[in-house]
Amino acid sequence: MAELATLSTVDSRSGDWYISYYCSVTALVHFTLDNFKEEKEASKKDASSSHKKRRKRWNDEHILFGFFRPVHEASNPFPPGKCLFCNATYTNENVVPSKLARHLKKKHREHQNKSKQFFEATLEAYLKQQSTFKSQVKPSDMKSLTLASLKMTHISLQKKKSFTELENVVLPCLEVAADLIHGGKDAVKKVKQIPLSDTTIRRRSVMLADDLKEQLVKKLRLAASFGIQLDETTDIARETQLIVYCRFPDLEEKTIVEQ
Repeated sequence: MAELATLSTVDSRSGDWYISYYCSVTALVHFTLDNFKEEKEASKKDASSSHKKRRKRWNDEHILFGFFRPVHEASNPFPPGKCLFCNATYTNENVVPSKLARHLKKKHREHQNKSKQFFEATLEAYLKQQSTFKSQVKPSDMKSLTLASLKMTHISLQKKKSFTELENVVLPCLEVAADLIHGGKDAVKKVKQIPLSDTTIRRRSVMLADDLKEQLVKKLRLAASFGIQLDETTDIARETQLIVYCRFPDLEEKTIVEQ
């Protein structure tokens, strides 16, 4: 600032007034940029230090909230947490008991207050299913089997069937049909590889719901106008749920649709 004051005291009546003004502005710009760089570097240091402080070391007791450490993060002391029932992943900063408990209460109320042995047994069955599925299924068949699981889950949700019905009713029927129509154990074995367990269908349901919501919001943003109707209902758990009906022109289907 002393440099600025010195430059500004040049006699304005002389011909050097423009040079003085230019030098003053240049010095001010450099002074501002230097301060900005220093503040930016300081903020980066603060952010990195605060980030290190926020990291949470994994606690095996998180299984009580239905969260486990992903297999590929076994050697990481600060891993993310993964939900056992819906496959939701929380970053390491969010792996705190209060948030995990809130997720369990909001998304999986039926598993609240269950014992640690229940969650550990469910995790063991989940990991066993994953390893068995990967060892028995060819990489070339993985995509088609997953797609079949998703489509069957979608139909089950549309018909409002329970999560266990696909595994307990539909899958045995498919095995009979494969044996009688296609003939042979290979066809039955291929049908059995379709992942239709209770926990898998739960995860698929969440994935489908999120995908459908994303598609709907995208179409609504592209629509020139839309109308909505609001209502409420009570589910079987006696919780009030908000229902939103929307009607809008779908640019892809070129017609008015209702969702």
